[in-house]
Amino acid sequence: MADASVFDRNMLALSRMNQDTAVRLTAVTEAVAIELRSSKTGKLIPCILTDGRFAPLHSLVDPEREAERLLARYPSGGFFVLLGFGGGYVARELLKHPTVSQVLIVDAGAAYLKSLLTVLDCSDIFLDPRVGMLVDPNENELGDRLLSTYFPSLSGDLTMIPLRSRTDADAAFFNRISDRLRELIATVSDDYSVQAYFGKRWFKNTLRNLRHAGVGVSPLPPVRRAIVTAAGPSLEDSIEKIRGLSGRYAVIATDTTLPCLLAHGIKPAIVVSIDCQHISYYHFICGIPEGIPLVLDLASPEELTRFSPNLQFFSSGHPFSRYIVSRWRRFPSVDTSGGNVTHAAVSLAETLGAGEILLFGADFSYPEGKSYARGTYIYPYFEKSQFRLSPLEHDFIAFVFRNTKVLREREGDAIRYTTKPLIGYKENLERYARTSRANLVPEPGRGVPIEVPSREARASRSDGFPLFSAGKPRQPLGEFISDYRLALLGLPLPTGSFGAYLASLDATQRDVLTTLLPTAARVRRERQNDGMGAGDLVGMVKTWVLGEIDACYREAEIPPSSLEG
Repeated sequence: MADASVFDRNMLALSRMNQDTAVRLTAVTEAVAIELRSSKTGKLIPCILTDGRFAPLHSLVDPEREAERLLARYPSGGFFVLLGFGGGYVARELLKHPTVSQVLIVDAGAAYLKSLLTVLDCSDIFLDPRVGMLVDPNENELGDRLLSTYFPSLSGDLTMIPLRSRTDADAAFFNRISDRLRELIATVSDDYSVQAYFGKRWFKNTLRNLRHAGVGVSPLPPVRRAIVTAAGPSLEDSIEKIRGLSGRYAVIATDTTLPCLLAHGIKPAIVVSIDCQHISYYHFICGIPEGIPLVLDLASPEELTRFSPNLQFFSSGHPFSRYIVSRWRRFPSVDTSGGNVTHAAVSLAETLGAGEILLFGADFSYPEGKSYARGTYIYPYFEKSQFRLSPLEHDFIAFVFRNTKVLREREGDAIRYTTKPLIGYKENLERYARTSRANLVPEPGRGVPIEVPSREARASRSDGFPLFSAGKPRQPLGEFISDYRLALLGLPLPTGSFGAYLASLDATQRDVLTTLLPTAARVRRERQNDGMGAGDLVGMVKTWVLGEIDACYREAEIPPSSLEG
């Protein structure tokens, strides 16, 4: 029988950590028939109307034993997504285990769930701070919740558990949710893999670049038409065409192509670099002609700042960069989600207002086994290491086949090699082009064809463009670093489950914790996933970050008083 007090108790518990869901359920006015039966062990089992009869959502013998047997097939800890809530028996069984960091419940039918929670008291589940709940979420809601609460280095592995009695009853909804979850897991996995390699470098480079990023510089001028140069072998075939167009198009060079262009007497309007690795230094040994802006990710190596007095920094979205943008100084944004500098250069051209972007040298493969256009850094780099028993060709082919899986393709008489990351870069650019306001025109070459929408050429966008320049600092750099350091010192360490810890943090503490996540991924990798708990991991990362701050800003001679605490 429906009981308003039961529903109120459930909503009061649910609203503590899942207020949006509680509001959504409270607003429902219609009802769905729910029948309660007792199991042989005396537990209440909700039954829903299916094909003209009430079907139980759990075992009518022993639902708790059934939940134990179900969970025995899955890992004992980590982050769990329950597809279907039922009577809450699976959720309760999961929450018995302290190794479970978080439980996200996803279900369909707000009217059904309101009716269920009007007859069944599940407030004990909703009171657990590890529990999240989504009802009828769209893809964006599901993505926002997962990406804001699941942190692999601290949450553990993610596992989906379907409650078959629910997922079979609403197969279309749960199939869509399952597909979206798999996409999100793949995205998180790829991002985590990158963090595990570069997490420390991102933080260290960004911290040091702030000393150079506080200086005011003139905004980049608008661009009507742009040429973006990528460093594939096809760039060699396009040099004369680029030269002929450079009077009417602004040439935006990726860092790898700079020495090649300069060797052919082509002076780009802008140079872009996003790689956080020291090898980026080799692209600039030839120097940058005076007056050419060098556009750098805040996480680029600090060594690059010495090559040009005309620096423009941007934020690519690394957690520490986002923290800086929100609290110290606004930096323009460039889309680096494609994973490579060519994608970033195209994004920059669009941001500057280009209506048409011509793309040269984007092969996304190794035509005839050749990795880069002649004149790029790799030629002098390998020439220095060659000797009689290891000629230049050996290093080039070893560079291509350093990948664990190389795919061989034949097109006519030509052969090219490609890899999963390169194909991923191409697909990311194609997705970007489908929603871009600019007309992207890839020049056909020796590489993999790039499929983009065919649009009418435009000289410039009619919707205007943002000013590409950093905003005014909100406070002196020393004060900002001091404030961040104090906030870091005040960040408590996780104890118990990570989900409960995350729920206990205020907004500022969550933001500070987020800045540590890439470094945590790197530390976890260095420790070879040795099972270290979240508390020890956060403590280790805090110590490392504090050490970097103190070392960096002693070097910069920021007054010690600003770093006290």
